[in-house]
Amino acid sequence: MRDMAEYQKNPTFSLEYKFDGLTIVVEYENGRYISATTRGNGEVGEVVTEQVRTIKSVPLSIPFKGKLIVRGEGMMTKHAFKKYNKTASEPLKNPRNGVAGAIRNLDPRETARRMLDYFSYDILFAEGENFKSQEEMHNFLKANNFLTGDYFKVVKTAREAEAEIEKVD
Repeated sequence: MRDMAEYQKNPTFSLEYKFDGLTIVVEYENGRYISATTRGNGEVGEVVTEQVRTIKSVPLSIPFKGKLIVRGEGMMTKHAFKKYNKTASEPLKNPRNGVAGAIRNLDPRETARRMLDYFSYDILFAEGENFKSQEEMHNFLKANNFLTGDYFKVVKTAREAEAEIEKVD
């Protein structure tokens, strides 16, 4: 990120939607998906590599060849939720619980049945990269075939941010 003095002279605000699903961290080495974990208790997460492998929006290979660790949200869209519930022996109560249950179960086939998505929004580590802004990070994610939210905007003042939030709201 930019140093504090530069930021104070030329602040920017990155605006994007907040996703409410299940936080999942995915890891890549040499352009290949190698593992996934949940946030767990904040210090130790659950290993969910095989379950996350079934999510079609998690790329199994990417152009970037260094070590990469990405944070995002596992999501179940309303469409996937309704479709799943039509044939489920035990209907889900809501999409958020649907994604949490799908990722934490031991059967990757059940995870796949729930038709989850993964929206990336943060890079925890990218070997050899030094992102100076959230916008650079966002563009890197898109360039490496990660699904990101369909709304991302950078503004220069708090007033612009407030106006944009009002518009989106």
